[in-house]
Amino acid sequence: MEVVTTPVRLPDDILALISSKLPIRARVLMIPLVCKSWAQVLTRRDCWKEIDLFPWIDSNDRRLRHTNLADKREKMVRMLVPRSSGLLHTLCVYGLESLSIFSLIAENGTRLRTLRIPESDITDPMVQQIAARFSMLTVLDVSKCMFLDAPGLALIGNNCRMLEELHRRMYLHFLDEVPPVYDDEATAIASTMPNLKFLDIGGHSINTEGVHMILGACSKLKRLCMWRCFNVQAQNLGLAKNRFPKLTVWGPQPTDSFILLGYHPLEPLLLYDFDSKF
Repeated sequence: MEVVTTPVRLPDDILALISSKLPIRARVLMIPLVCKSWAQVLTRRDCWKEIDLFPWIDSNDRRLRHTNLADKREKMVRMLVPRSSGLLHTLCVYGLESLSIFSLIAENGTRLRTLRIPESDITDPMVQQIAARFSMLTVLDVSKCMFLDAPGLALIGNNCRMLEELHRRMYLHFLDEVPPVYDDEATAIASTMPNLKFLDIGGHSINTEGVHMILGACSKLKRLCMWRCFNVQAQNLGLAKNRFPKLTVWGPQPTDSFILLGYHPLEPLLLYDFDSKF
């Protein structure tokens, strides 16, 4: 006798949990086609708490990183962010430009913990309008946001008091260039972000005094990336092991050595890594 089995349907909560862990491209283009149950589950807002567009843009549609296609990136954000209905926890996307898109993120991002928007055209006035909405933010990436200056960073620090990780990488200078010195951003970071545990300022034009300010104010700092910060003199930082026992530093220059700073090579407080992605 033939036995007919009925497929067991997983509870919606389980389906939602599974779908939320899938890559964003799969959630948008593939999962809705599996069956009606999956398509229905994807209407739940908890399936869209984490929106990471980096893999989609990097691996499948590199052309979207071209500056002339910012409207397409923003169209993706406009389509996906409202689906979270205020539950948005993580958003990662390159090169946003318009005030309206940042306002949309702010409206849906009151619970946002991680925001990565490198290479975006966010400005200080934009930050002034939206920073208060991001009070729960703990991780922020504003690397290569060239229209963001020290006042904007100060606004971020004053409004995002839970911030623990800041990425502020800038475009790298060549070894034979002498980059200008700008310590106003160091002052903004030191005066408004005391809870930082990780800071990435690779390629920044900060100098030794600016790093001193940050180290003096951010006592919880555990990792500091100064890769190619050529205005920083590592030997003058005074990175005594008894003062910063838990601090790991990357950079600033390939000529820096452990012995120069008084550390044993087997205790790498100062590292230099071309390939690391922080």
